[in-house]
Amino acid sequence: MKTGWSTVNGKRYYRRSDGNMVQFSNAGYAAWKGVQRFTSPTKYIMVIDNSNYRTFVFTGSKGNWEPLYDWLATVGTSPENGGDETFGETYRGENGYVDRKGVMMGECPYEFYWTEFYLNNAAREANPENPEGQRFHSILYWDRNHTKVYDDTLGAAASHGCVRLALDNAKWVYDNIPKGTRVWSY
Repeated sequence: MKTGWSTVNGKRYYRRSDGNMVQFSNAGYAAWKGVQRFTSPTKYIMVIDNSNYRTFVFTGSKGNWEPLYDWLATVGTSPENGGDETFGETYRGENGYVDRKGVMMGECPYEFYWTEFYLNNAAREANPENPEGQRFHSILYWDRNHTKVYDDTLGAAASHGCVRLALDNAKWVYDNIPKGTRVWSY
């Protein structure tokens, strides 16, 4: 079965090697074209599109990355736009790598299924004993059972630098993306 892109009624689809057709945004198609030049130490690569507020997951290898997911996300905002001066905008660059993970962070509101991908010097200076870098994690909840939503904003620049995802998407990253996976953010 042939893999590749097609457009049906103005929507982009990719037929994966497993035969499944998955819909992707135009931003996802652009990310797929750009990611082909990258390598990753694992069979995955993650991409953050800060302008379109999206996170993409690809599997494969350099020149042969296949799209898996195209998710709406919330990214960091600059200090000029009300963002945190220590963390602020989401990291941009080609050399983010998945490192630490955890199930829960925060003290009401809570964020779940965090996966760290970038640790800057400001974070190291703010808390040298246990620095917290930028992470993929869930939207924010009032309770530990993630039943009462505090902030479900997706599709905006509204975080302190982390990338917020829907709870199921954050859990998928936590469960499936191994340490060392490259994260490209632009």
